[in-house]
Amino acid sequence: PRRPQNGWGGAELFRAIDSLYHDTLKPYGRIVRKRLGEMARAAGHKPSDLGLKQLRGLCEFYPWLNVQSEDGGDWSALLRGREPSFVDVHSPDDVYPP
Repeated sequence: PRRPQNGWGGAELFRAIDSLYHDTLKPYGRIVRKRLGEMARAAGHKPSDLGLKQLRGLCEFYPWLNVQSEDGGDWSALLRGREPSFVDVHSPDDVYPP
């Protein structure tokens, strides 16, 4: 696949996904897009209006990412070689005290 022309590079994408790993959040496409927007605003830039389809194409371009289809038409971008350890946001079990 060809890299989409959107102004984002691999470094920004890696930082966004890596930060989600640190937050123990699975990097679903919509969450990656939101994190990229947060990072852009924090740097004083306007967030990109890149759609999820284009973001998926960008993720598929990089061989260090493993893009997987998820339930409900969603997708995730996992870092190859990094052990996934994410919080299940849909689990009724709360492992954190109130």
